[in-house]
Amino acid sequence: MVSNVIALHWLSLIVYDFACTICMLLEYLRMRPLYITTPIYYVNAKPHIGHAYTTIVCDIFARFNRMLGHDVFFSTGTDEHGKKI
Repeated sequence: MVSNVIALHWLSLIVYDFACTICMLLEYLRMRPLYITTPIYYVNAKPHIGHAYTTIVCDIFARFNRMLGHDVFFSTGTDEHGKKI
């Protein structure tokens, strides 16, 4: 098949080496700080499961990346231009 010939050609050039690509990507990402934010929570809306879900998922992602040694900045979304309460 043509696709097998093309795949063997790519692998012989080591251009499309998946493990090498992942390692290089991880090293590149490790050098950069990671910024995580949550959506804006509107104070006049009723709390729902989406508020908890996004906060928990972002917190897990931040903690996991800190364990990997990344410099992580985690901030919840705020509305700086809304009406003062």
